[in-house]
Amino acid sequence: MKLRTIGVAAICFCMAGCTVNAPFDPSDVFGDLSGLIEGLQSGFENAIEDPLRSKPFPIVFGGDSERVFYATNLTDIRIKFSGPTNDVVLPGLLGPSNVYKFQDKQRELIRPLAPTHAIAGMATDGEFLAFLSITDIDEDPRFAVVVSDLRGFGDRIIFQPDDEANVAVFELAIDSGRLAFQIVDFDSGLSTLRVEDLRGAEPAREFDGDVSNVRLRGSRLAYVGETDAGSAEVILHDLATDETTVIAPNVAGGVPYLLLTDNRVVWGERISTDLIRVWAHDLPSGTTFVWADAIEGALTGASDEFLLAEEFTDRFPDKPNRIAVVRYDADGKRKKLDEFNADGFAGQSQILGGRAVWVKPDRRIALQPLAGGDRKIFRPF
Repeated sequence: MKLRTIGVAAICFCMAGCTVNAPFDPSDVFGDLSGLIEGLQSGFENAIEDPLRSKPFPIVFGGDSERVFYATNLTDIRIKFSGPTNDVVLPGLLGPSNVYKFQDKQRELIRPLAPTHAIAGMATDGEFLAFLSITDIDEDPRFAVVVSDLRGFGDRIIFQPDDEANVAVFELAIDSGRLAFQIVDFDSGLSTLRVEDLRGAEPAREFDGDVSNVRLRGSRLAYVGETDAGSAEVILHDLATDETTVIAPNVAGGVPYLLLTDNRVVWGERISTDLIRVWAHDLPSGTTFVWADAIEGALTGASDEFLLAEEFTDRFPDKPNRIAVVRYDADGKRKKLDEFNADGFAGQSQILGGRAVWVKPDRRIALQPLAGGDRKIFRPF
């Protein structure tokens, strides 16, 4: 490990799990370090109460109509600026992260101190938890893919990096006991999409090519590939039949967003810097249509009946920047669900089952039924 890497790591450790007011007093940093040590000594029984007293932002990474899974990285560093500038959060590279489940109005700590940082790679299907764990923090960090059985059968390493290969991107897709991730070969520079059956019923599958936006739902695997001409294409592979279908060839504007619902493949085509045209391919009928001609911001969620988007308003330097969570119905009609300052990891909007989920700037998690109904807001710890 190089000296400058050691220096950065040491600084991150000393500041881990703290909130910094900038400009800040160095005594505040060491006070938080004392709190960190006290928290570690308190043991697992206090983990759900944020033992390091860092009040980290939750990272929502999975769930359905009944459950929400999220994690809190205990070594995040929050920087609070005076004036109109938004607060920022520097994620701790090494973790650890506490993993929670929220169900029936109750929080449950299901995996304490997972050796990962919550903002990158974490995914679950409710049966297995997959995450990336750093094995080398040199100039080119290496990441192992680890799977934890949520029934309590421990962790296992699915992919171990070495001098020949590493995880290509911080993106894990998991559903129905299958896990998909990309690895890159250092010698050739080529990427491979690997699909592992975590229950051991099927051999691993590999798909060549540098792909993005990998999604899994049951036996369906969807991703964005690149044509020989350099344009994007939306591809659907059926893992049960091994049939591959190009849903949308030669998407000239690129495909920055791809989502997979029960009966649809949904993607966003960029038509300008700020606007996305949303397409949907209905799997039962085989028809493709424009769902929303021009939505602002980022496409963050989809179900068979609704779309979810985040709109970002840049007001710097006069006022804090803002995020609006917006729902579109089956006819493409727009409804704003919430709006708030873009502090830290606020936002993260997504559709889980029949609910829209997002994180507010005070770290609380909001749950809103898509079809209407009472909103639930809860604290992560």
